[in-house]
Amino acid sequence: MSKTLKELWLRIDRRSEKFRVLSFLLLFALILRIPSFFEPYWYGDEAIYLTIGNALNQGKVLYRDIVDHKTPIIYYLAKVGSQLNFRLLLTGWMLVSYGLYYAVVSRLLKHRVLAYAATLVFIIFTTTPLLEGLIPNGELFVLGFVLASLYVLSKTQVWRKFFSAEQAVQANTKPNNAKLLFISGSLMGAAILTKVPAIFDAAAVGLIGWFAVFNKTKWASISQPKFYQTLFRQLITTLLSYRWWLAGLLISLLLSVIYFVIKGAGSEYLQYGLLYNFHYTGTWIPEVSSWFASIWLPLVGKFLFAAIFIVGLTLTKNNLTPLTRWSAAWTMLALVAVTLSNRPYPHYLIQLVLPASILIFSVIASLTSHSLNSTKKTWHLLIFAVLLIIFLLINQLLNFWGYETLTYYQNFYRFATGKIASATYFNQFNALVKDNLQAASIIEQSGEKEVYIWGTNPMLYAQTQTSPPDQFIVLFHVLDLKRLDQSLANIIKAEPPFIVVMKDAETPPESFKRFVYQKYKPRFKSEYLSVWQLKK
Repeated sequence: MSKTLKELWLRIDRRSEKFRVLSFLLLFALILRIPSFFEPYWYGDEAIYLTIGNALNQGKVLYRDIVDHKTPIIYYLAKVGSQLNFRLLLTGWMLVSYGLYYAVVSRLLKHRVLAYAATLVFIIFTTTPLLEGLIPNGELFVLGFVLASLYVLSKTQVWRKFFSAEQAVQANTKPNNAKLLFISGSLMGAAILTKVPAIFDAAAVGLIGWFAVFNKTKWASISQPKFYQTLFRQLITTLLSYRWWLAGLLISLLLSVIYFVIKGAGSEYLQYGLLYNFHYTGTWIPEVSSWFASIWLPLVGKFLFAAIFIVGLTLTKNNLTPLTRWSAAWTMLALVAVTLSNRPYPHYLIQLVLPASILIFSVIASLTSHSLNSTKKTWHLLIFAVLLIIFLLINQLLNFWGYETLTYYQNFYRFATGKIASATYFNQFNALVKDNLQAASIIEQSGEKEVYIWGTNPMLYAQTQTSPPDQFIVLFHVLDLKRLDQSLANIIKAEPPFIVVMKDAETPPESFKRFVYQKYKPRFKSEYLSVWQLKK
């Protein structure tokens, strides 16, 4: 090897050395995701995304011709077609997200070992089945946008001056700083356009400015009139320093509205993509009686609780590091976000993993720091303990469930080594898998691309890459929105080639039964469903 090539190799080797551990972590995450490529169509939300994605590929317009109640990006990502493609997309997305996570936390923690440990924890909780980390839910795609936004933000004065404990940022920013802020805000807007609760991650970015203002506030002069003038001036100055970030966020949201107006679905986007989320958050109140339930379950109570906690963090500026204070406030906002609907779905907790993992290792870094006295270390433990207690109380109220991680990988090993048959393995995921396979065979052999399912079985739509002739994919949306008469009128008018009736669904109206008996012939009946084909 020539001297020049040897020097080049040594230079590359030195530069790549710091990424070796990260490379092993990414490889570990990839291995954990391999079993997800061999799962059957079994998960409802994923199937809804794929159904809408396939409908968009067929030329339908989102919200006008096909409806779900989330913001649009997740559906456009699902245009990849099959479940395998969707899982592969998620895998690539998350590997990039893990790289971004390490890049962000390594700048925050300034300790490589802690950054690697935090990344490992983040990978475990967002990659294993415990919190549905293998399934392409919106929360996982949101992580990528949020982390990309933070990574870009970490290159700006807004970020650097706060986390280096300097004075509040100035309004006058350099052109490149304005560009970075705009890009960061746009990425956060994309996160919100993937799932609305990401607005709480956006609020966490705003807290950097909030805390920066109060870092230099002298509370001893609170009784003097100039105190409020100075405080107001500092708030305005900080807001101006965020103007490009806010512009990026708002423009991305505005562009989405303009897009759907041009597509002729502006009012439907407003109704289903945006406003329906307010309806969704208010339709499930668990019947739990306790002092904490009376505070936390109402939406106003959540916001009030979070506001008091953040004000408390603001007043304890001298006892906490900037990172712990910010990550604790973000964790509180995430607790509000994951409980907006009061539903105990495990994938909601994915949004909590990002700030909580940063907080945990920020506290560890503080406890091992030689520059902090015992009083400040106690404050760090106290803040963490308060948040942990709040989380435990929330979990007691809502009873979030999770999936058995070890059992999942053990079953996959048995399947991969031929110790159990594929049918046995697939049926462990969902009781509908067996019947859906037979129904899908009939539908796919016909070559038809339109099916109507009475009930809730979006997996069959996704598996056959078909879509309904109505706006709604699942019956509970039709009933919730009181659109049954209109929906049935659409079905009767369209006469889809196949109608599938789920046996656990609400009893169909007599008019719909007569329509099916007159126009269709039975093709397949099983424990969970019956397939009817249009007579020719």
